[in-house]
Amino acid sequence: MLWVLAITFLAVLVAAGVIYAMACRIPPGYRRTALTAEEQKESLDRLIADHIFHRFGNKAGAGLPFTWTITAARANEYLASLDAVGSLCEPPTFPSLEMERAGFSGPAVAMRQGVLTLMIHAKRYDKIFSTDLAFDFNGEGNLTARTLAMRIGVMPVPQSFLGKVHQQIRRQLAEHLAKAEKLRDGRIGPVPVGDFAKLLRNIIRMADGECIRPELVWPLGKHRVRIDRVEISEGKLSIHFVPVSRPRPATATAPVQLSAAQTSFPPRGGDGRE
Repeated sequence: MLWVLAITFLAVLVAAGVIYAMACRIPPGYRRTALTAEEQKESLDRLIADHIFHRFGNKAGAGLPFTWTITAARANEYLASLDAVGSLCEPPTFPSLEMERAGFSGPAVAMRQGVLTLMIHAKRYDKIFSTDLAFDFNGEGNLTARTLAMRIGVMPVPQSFLGKVHQQIRRQLAEHLAKAEKLRDGRIGPVPVGDFAKLLRNIIRMADGECIRPELVWPLGKHRVRIDRVEISEGKLSIHFVPVSRPRPATATAPVQLSAAQTSFPPRGGDGRE
């Protein structure tokens, strides 16, 4: 009997050690980017010139289907430049400080076949929390996100285990973005900071399981486009847009300004960092 108890106790210790080691490991896809103030400004300039004007604005105004693509490396660079975006507000805001006060730092994303992974460092536990998301369209062409899995380090945990933490993060982000929506000063290229904040808040709503009408209006010329398909492959996210000739009639899910995400959903109707 004693040897049975000894083996059981040893097995429990080994299992506990494995679980702890998995929780402490940094996920292989976690690529936190640290930038100086000058590097953040350069990144913001690149965001405006390349991903907003060149890759989106010019194509949205052409009246033809097009694809907007971003790599995980470039997305993480932009996430590291949030303070530069906040500096465009009046008065300036510093999102990194707000996250630090809430106990979080180092937001990052990773992309693999069909999955967008959101990651953040929880300072209180000194662990990386991550959530895997996939994107779906409903029968009316509205877009939402499904939570596939949650992890601490590389250890999968029940969604209920981290549910409160993620709700706290999303609630705080939504509150800050709601305040930013009211700002009338500051622009990211042609896009008012308030509109950009609204865009991000709607993405958070989608991550909460809400269905969002995936339509955007480019401010210059008021060109309206709709997300037709979302693809995620290794290290890259591609969003396929189609032009919309006129606004849809008002429905339960009113059109909102949205930005979203190799998985393929059924169509409806360069430098490695991109």
